[in-house]
Amino acid sequence: MNMRACSAVFGSRVRPIVLLGVACVIAAAAARAGDTLIVRQALGVTLTHRTEASIIQVTPIDPWIAGLRTDPPSEGESVRAADGTELKWQRIAADSAGWFTDSPPAERFVAVTIRRDAPVRMLLEGMGNDYAYVNGVPRSGNPYLQKDFREAWEPRFDYSMLPVDLRTGDNLLLFRYTRGKLKIRLVPLAAPVAFNACDVTIPDAVTGSPLDAPGGIAIINAEASTLRGCSLVCAPQGEVPDTSAVPQVPAMGIRKVAFNIRVSPRSSKGEIPIRLTLLAGGRTRRAIDTVSLTLRVVAPGDVRRETFVSGVDGSVQYYAVLPPVPGPAADHPALFLSLHGAGVEAYNQAGSYEPKTWGYLVAPTNRRPYGFSWEDWGRLDALEVLDIALKKFPIDEGRVYLTGHSMGGHGTWFMGATYPDRFAAIGPSAGWITFRTYRFAPVPVETSPVKLMLTRAAAPSDLFALAENYRHFGIYIVHGIDDDNVPIEQSRMMVDRIKPFQKDFVFHEQPGAGHWWDVSPEPGTDCVDWRPMFDFFARHVRPGADRLRTVEFSTANPGISSRDAWLAIDAQERQLLLSTARVHVDPGLHRVEGTTVNVARIAIDRSVFGSAAAATVALDSQSVDVRPADVQTGALWFEKEKGKWHEAARPAAGVKGGRRYGTFKEAFRNRMALVYGTSGTREENVWAFERARFDAEKLWYQGNAAVDVFPDTGFTPSAWPDRNVILFGNSETNRLWKTLLADSPVNVERGRVVMGKKTAKGKDICCIFVRPRRGSDVASVGVVAGTGIEGFRLSHMARYLEPGLGLPDLTVFDAGAMRGGDAGMILTGFFGLDWSLESGEFISPQE
Repeated sequence: MNMRACSAVFGSRVRPIVLLGVACVIAAAAARAGDTLIVRQALGVTLTHRTEASIIQVTPIDPWIAGLRTDPPSEGESVRAADGTELKWQRIAADSAGWFTDSPPAERFVAVTIRRDAPVRMLLEGMGNDYAYVNGVPRSGNPYLQKDFREAWEPRFDYSMLPVDLRTGDNLLLFRYTRGKLKIRLVPLAAPVAFNACDVTIPDAVTGSPLDAPGGIAIINAEASTLRGCSLVCAPQGEVPDTSAVPQVPAMGIRKVAFNIRVSPRSSKGEIPIRLTLLAGGRTRRAIDTVSLTLRVVAPGDVRRETFVSGVDGSVQYYAVLPPVPGPAADHPALFLSLHGAGVEAYNQAGSYEPKTWGYLVAPTNRRPYGFSWEDWGRLDALEVLDIALKKFPIDEGRVYLTGHSMGGHGTWFMGATYPDRFAAIGPSAGWITFRTYRFAPVPVETSPVKLMLTRAAAPSDLFALAENYRHFGIYIVHGIDDDNVPIEQSRMMVDRIKPFQKDFVFHEQPGAGHWWDVSPEPGTDCVDWRPMFDFFARHVRPGADRLRTVEFSTANPGISSRDAWLAIDAQERQLLLSTARVHVDPGLHRVEGTTVNVARIAIDRSVFGSAAAATVALDSQSVDVRPADVQTGALWFEKEKGKWHEAARPAAGVKGGRRYGTFKEAFRNRMALVYGTSGTREENVWAFERARFDAEKLWYQGNAAVDVFPDTGFTPSAWPDRNVILFGNSETNRLWKTLLADSPVNVERGRVVMGKKTAKGKDICCIFVRPRRGSDVASVGVVAGTGIEGFRLSHMARYLEPGLGLPDLTVFDAGAMRGGDAGMILTGFFGLDWSLESGEFISPQE
């Protein structure tokens, strides 16, 4: 049986869960096999503040996360928040539809105990929760599902169905929600392995053209073992079936898998039925599940979906295209890259525009309707789609324009500041500026050295610091004066920031308009398809790099953004603090000169020197004579040592640079594999698998990811020499540690962490770090480790996959972190440019 009807197909009975007693115990009669269980009462704690602004989050459920408690809280029991406020667990009740509400929305934690007289395996459908813990097992949340029904045009969020085990006796379920609503439903299994057709990614076919493109669908594996050896048959009606191998699906987990769609040309618009069949491995090749999908066939000028395989993780992603109106003006078309707002599909974003005569409208997805706020993996998605569009369509690369609305307006500000040489003009509409000015505005700015070091990992999000990169192009800002979603003050703050240096901008405040508005009778929605903005775009062309005499560029992380035209900032003196360079070339004098701030290594393209046999480069008033004619291609490199600039060779692969720089979050890319240890105790091995599965689930839910999860016995490093690897475990519990981290100055074993000459002892230490992968120019090894099961479990306090947050290269903390503030922090900071501890920068408050 397939899951195409999602939760509607499960169970013939829906039985509410009734609260009995102060410990929030659920009657066994309400949890019989075959019933769909909806939680109606629970215990809750509501915080008076938000904790997302800190990467190491202190919450009322930390004792349960760390395994210090397994018993449920009781009504009236006190807990202390990170700011010292005393709070109590209180009884809360859901409404008639099963929704717990919190108005105004705050941060709430909910505890439910389900008592079973026999074990049962079910699907957890949390709705509105950021994450869940089921008997201590971490599971991804579903924060964006906030209602029971959706309109046909709305993106769906009902795809979060996670298999969980309820054991005999009491089962404690803990949830966190921050968006004001929570619903908890447990659904009986229809089958141990099945499609989840609520989560499908497929392209559209175009009349008159064949289709050969990837698709993706989620598979739920509710078995206690990894699903291996399966295949997926895609059979469009009237076409030859195509068979694809199915990668491993973790035990009690979910994973998006790819398949290929081949369809011959169709002469008219319509729909093509597709039948997918999941086949078991082995000789029998029996059908495990089948599902029917529909492939749309659209006209060449219609909005359409196109799919591709992402280089980030091998997942299937889509973008939407609105082609230009045919005609002479489209012979050398422009490209309008449009970034959607929170909760908006890329397809709907593209459909909000009138077709242009002079360019393609392309809308990437941010990987999901909320995704990563166009940072992190959302940023990578936008870059992948931009590069695909430039290769696929005959784009004039001097006329690439960036625009977006709401969260996409933020994305426009972010991508413009981060990649200033990619766009001729940008047009943010109703865009918020930074996480701190918008989401975390009430949260005090951190001042302690530890917190400042931790927040440096998120420095690329500080758009006010990077604002001078906006001088590279024209800017047209649109905002409704009465916007109650993103206040117009967000745009006004950025206008105040750019006024001193940027004269080529327009700020249009639309009177009487809210967040989403349309005032003209023309096709297209004005808040995104604003005609004066596109007229502004039409008057801007990006000059080629060979025409630029002066480059002014800033970056906070060369691993994210290092290049502007013919200049690259490849390394910093102090990492993840702002670096700037202003460099001017005078071809007639064969001279390049400029100034830098916080720059340790710089590259200048050979092309700016023309045919000069000899030239002078003056950086920070220090002259260096060079012979550019000796460099046939590529760049000339310069390094600063002890305050003095000198010409240098291209940096070796083993040092930090634009190809690989840290921080820890950057390890989650480059077809990363999550590898859990299997040579520890049973408890340690179980934790490693569950933590790896949780990270894969989080990236799947938030970013439509398809992440490989392997045991340390199932991943052969030599077979994938350039993939990033994330190790879960320590040197005694993960067999690949000695292979991948043989030269690491940080070693974690039971009872201690060795960091060069420094050793931290204890069983409750968590250590998270990133290292370069030996033998690869680009790959990294990320590590989530602990000195014992207590330390392993503390890793759940570090929300390192959240947008707007990040960890430096190395962070070590113990259980004292549950007290908040700087408590528990042992060490955090950045390795040096040679990846050593000695040349790095670290804070160690316990010394």
